[in-house]
Amino acid sequence: MRKHSFNISETFNTAIKLALQMCKGKYDRWIMFAEKDIRPNPKMMIPWLESDGDIVCAKYKTETGENAWKGETPFHTGLWRIKADTLRKIGLPAFMPVFSPDGTTSIGCQCSFFAEKAKAMGMSIVVAGEAVHTPKIKDGLQDVFICGGEEKRLA
Repeated sequence: MRKHSFNISETFNTAIKLALQMCKGKYDRWIMFAEKDIRPNPKMMIPWLESDGDIVCAKYKTETGENAWKGETPFHTGLWRIKADTLRKIGLPAFMPVFSPDGTTSIGCQCSFFAEKAKAMGMSIVVAGEAVHTPKIKDGLQDVFICGGEEKRLA
């Protein structure tokens, strides 16, 4: 199992904090999160845009292959959207590494922590559309989130 650091979770939690500050008072606004190495696939994004669900994420190739999208609540952070009021209900921390019962081994990514937290609150997660994962493209790019058309990039 790949090791997951708290730095990844800290980055996602910081992005959520900033997005919620930016969307203060705009509870019905969708917030879109996109990692810097993910590109929407224009031919496959209509389902992502039209899908109902509290949380909608686009499917993309991950380092762990198709297994990453199996299970009751598949969710990954490459490209996803959520309404501001739903994200407020989930609260922080929204992302944390998942460890074995004895706390010594990383057994899951921070995405599963978020998905399980949302699921426990009765929220729906929908996987729709498709994005392109280009992990070698990193230079000069930043993670980004958008609330109601207003964009914020993370350094």
